[in-house]
Amino acid sequence: MIRYIVAVSLLASSIYAQNAEQNFVNDAAKTVLMGSQKSFESGAHDLKANENMSSLYVNFRYNFESSSDINFYLGAAAGLAKLENDNPFLGELGDRAVMEALNIELSGGVRYKINDQSYISAGGGVIYSQLNPKFEITSALALSNQSLIDRLYSSGEKLDAYTYQANIKYDYESNIKGYEPYATAFLGYYYSDIDGIEETSSSTLAHIKAGIYSPELVKIYNLPFKVELYAQESFVMGDLEENMDTSNFTTIGMAFHLYTNTIAPLVDNVYFDVNYVTGDNIEGLHVGVSASF
Repeated sequence: MIRYIVAVSLLASSIYAQNAEQNFVNDAAKTVLMGSQKSFESGAHDLKANENMSSLYVNFRYNFESSSDINFYLGAAAGLAKLENDNPFLGELGDRAVMEALNIELSGGVRYKINDQSYISAGGGVIYSQLNPKFEITSALALSNQSLIDRLYSSGEKLDAYTYQANIKYDYESNIKGYEPYATAFLGYYYSDIDGIEETSSSTLAHIKAGIYSPELVKIYNLPFKVELYAQESFVMGDLEENMDTSNFTTIGMAFHLYTNTIAPLVDNVYFDVNYVTGDNIEGLHVGVSASF
């Protein structure tokens, strides 16, 4: 009987440790994806009742010229993200887990011109992330998980993580009496792996976005000025859906564009963007300045 109890106890401890490791990897994947993908916006997000995400990233895409309807593209991105959790899996309410990530992304693919208004592209890439996890214990109850906390959060070394992605995107754009409506649909699959940790994370992100650019409203220092209105519905699937406890969220925004390519050929426009994000267990208000190349 004693052996049976010991065996059950060891099995329960093993399952708990595996669940803790999986949760840790999913938190890392969430930090990487929310800090590097256009389904999410740079800024601050309130998640659940006890999590906060802040991120800042820039991305660049170059379309190679082609004499046919097919051309190749390359992309690069870099960013920082930070996830703070005041009720972590391994602790109690009042303990605090922090996941910081430095993300560097390289991607590429091929784009096909369907007609003068539509494009479809398919590509892939890899995101290298340097993770810096931390854990602050304020409750004595968390001490029972000290060995797991030390192994996952307090090793004193930053962790290397790789997220592999494959995606497909559809773009539509038009011009109606100076107004420029557009729509995009995106679907991406992501697989995250952290060096030294057996568990992995896989998720799918998708979004549908529609918007419209106004005609030129005024000139500012002889530069055209336009306003953009847009709305986006994003969908979360896989491990990320379970970790965030949400399946979709809505983004509504307005951007003010100043077209600068006449004085800075490499910079198409700079713009001031305001958007609001809402959904189950996610909310955020973002204000920022960006540039389109």
